[in-house]
Amino acid sequence: MTSDSLDYTARLRQLVDERLAILVSLRELADVQMQQASDADALMLMNVLARKQPLMDELSRIQDELAVYALDDPETRTWRTTAARLECRTVAERCEQLLREILQLEQLAIEQLSQRRDAIAVQLQDGRDGRTAHAAYFTNTMPDQSALDLSSS
Repeated sequence: MTSDSLDYTARLRQLVDERLAILVSLRELADVQMQQASDADALMLMNVLARKQPLMDELSRIQDELAVYALDDPETRTWRTTAARLECRTVAERCEQLLREILQLEQLAIEQLSQRRDAIAVQLQDGRDGRTAHAAYFTNTMPDQSALDLSSS
């Protein structure tokens, strides 16, 4: 075991742990986002999205660093112990599970928001149709001054 190879896998474990922490935070925010989407609270939803952005930026940075490790054969990495290898694998699998959950919640939130948008569009169209009908009714039922003949014949 060389010090460089142990440092290499220690950095991998550190990145996987950092990724897990960020994904746990993003998962919690995804729950809040779902609640805000169902409550139709746009201001709170924007707040959640603003809180997610720095986490997404950090996750992207970590993913870039992890890309180097994706090129490796995991079985050729040198670990201090077999248990350390298994722990890292377990944490990485938990990360993948969280990522799937987050993506599923994001999709559900998008669907909820789309349904609300469509419902609002229908309400707006109904309102426009009502105003148009109202205007047309009063325009067509009011006698025209030129149409009224008060002369006696």
